[in-house]
Amino acid sequence: MHNEFRAPQSARLALGFTLIELMITVAVLGIIAAIATPSFTAIIEQNRTSKAANELVGQLNLLRAEALRRGQSIRLCAYDAEEEECGGSSWTNYVAKLNAGEVIMARQLPRGVDLTFSAGSELNINRNGTVSTGSLTIQVNPGSGAGSRSQCISVMAS
Repeated sequence: MHNEFRAPQSARLALGFTLIELMITVAVLGIIAAIATPSFTAIIEQNRTSKAANELVGQLNLLRAEALRRGQSIRLCAYDAEEEECGGSSWTNYVAKLNAGEVIMARQLPRGVDLTFSAGSELNINRNGTVSTGSLTIQVNPGSGAGSRSQCISVMAS
């Protein structure tokens, strides 16, 4: 006796997906991706701003340590690439110089990020590690995208 199990006709036909089912699945995934993309853009912009603020804090701490180590004042200022000197209106490029004019650090901000100083357009770090402007706030501004948030860095005199 040879017993062979056979699936009913309706079970054999239901083993795969139809073209309509696959098209609906792809359409739903496309809609979900379209909804999620703006959220990812805002997150990327926020991370770029946070990264720039954290790097600036690290650089300010490094410059403070360098002023203490060398026993000289350090000036952080916007750099005008065309004039090749401090005094630029945009902080896209900035440098740190000793009083003698020696550049000890030159940096460029990431694309879409800008700095705004609350007092003056430069930061002077005295040879004892304090800032000469008293206290000041540096605002790290992201691009102009919706939901953009600035990051503020407070620099105190002591």
